[in-house]
Amino acid sequence: MADPEIVSLMADRKITKAEAQLRLTWQRQALLLAAELRDRLGGTFGGVWIDPVTGRVKVGIVGIVGAEYGPGGPVARTISQLGLAGAADVFKVRYPVSQLEAADSWLGNRSVRVNASARWPLGSALRTDLNAVELQLPSNAVLTAAERAFISEARARYGDALRLVNYSSRVHATDCIHTLTTLPGVSYDTWASWCNPPLRAAITIFSSTPKGVVYCTGGFVARSRTDGKFYLFTAGHCVRRVQQLGGTGSWSTEFTDGSVHVIGSMHNFRWDSSGDMAILNVNNPRGWSPQSEVYVTAGPNTTLDTTYRISADNWSMIGQRICMGGGISGSTCGTVTALGLTETYGGVTVQNLGEANYCAHNGDSGGPVFASHTAYGLDVAGSNSNSCDNFYQGIRAAENAMNVNVTW
Repeated sequence: MADPEIVSLMADRKITKAEAQLRLTWQRQALLLAAELRDRLGGTFGGVWIDPVTGRVKVGIVGIVGAEYGPGGPVARTISQLGLAGAADVFKVRYPVSQLEAADSWLGNRSVRVNASARWPLGSALRTDLNAVELQLPSNAVLTAAERAFISEARARYGDALRLVNYSSRVHATDCIHTLTTLPGVSYDTWASWCNPPLRAAITIFSSTPKGVVYCTGGFVARSRTDGKFYLFTAGHCVRRVQQLGGTGSWSTEFTDGSVHVIGSMHNFRWDSSGDMAILNVNNPRGWSPQSEVYVTAGPNTTLDTTYRISADNWSMIGQRICMGGGISGSTCGTVTALGLTETYGGVTVQNLGEANYCAHNGDSGGPVFASHTAYGLDVAGSNSNSCDNFYQGIRAAENAMNVNVTW
């Protein structure tokens, strides 16, 4: 059974299964290469990313002077030791990743304050593939005085390391509220992902409130770092939405026979500048038998795999292939297009998100983002104008914030 990232990559790039598998092998090794070279090169490390068209690994080095960067040098040896000889290209870049990361952090922190009083918020992103940081400005909108001052300060501070880009569509959280007044006659049973035990990622979950039913997606199964208890990840804004609508915070799902079963209540969540993540209690772990699996659905570019195993977690990389399992959209795959994003949705500005062109819809919030049996994040938001431009919370930050580890 071919993994969804392989099947979708074959379809998107019109390549053979063997070529898709090779590219994903490069991708896994590229993540190791980035960690190795960051330690080895220090202030001359310009980043590692992947060309989404060719799958080749790109390495940026500031300046590139001296024999240590040429054939037979330590960089070339590291590339070769990781099986990437002939698959990696080394480039001269101007700015080290450490400087770009610091700039992205400054832009994100400042955006949180500036956006609080802005009708059209500013956003930012880290683009190692462009050796720059981006400041995202609304097109055809009147900026506040605070926004204009912020832009001027950022341009003076970062010069040509800063790219100004325009956006025309707002970002929205990808949860969904189902009420008779907003969706008359619509039954979520026709397209939601219901699943019998064991409890796993990518199933539809819901919480009833006096003002409607909030639908989201169950993310990865996790365990407490202190007492080993089981939890189910989802998006933090899902939990907050239930609170805003006066709900009790109890989350359930359906079995394939239509019977409703409680998973548990909210244990902890965040939806603020530090991230968008939550964990739910698993009330009956013996009955649910939680597993480190994703329910991968069949689709145009994926094949059914009800027990897709998760065996690791990791940071993301620009250009890498990832998939998302949504309770509404099912399994869909795409490419990471930016990292370190600061985006505002639902009136909350969130930092350090990833952006990818997998497709998602309302109700997919909390859905697992994964590839090559590795957990990368949780779907949280999307573009109002493009259902295949979406944002995800990194899993490592979510684990640390909730003091849990994804199980495997």
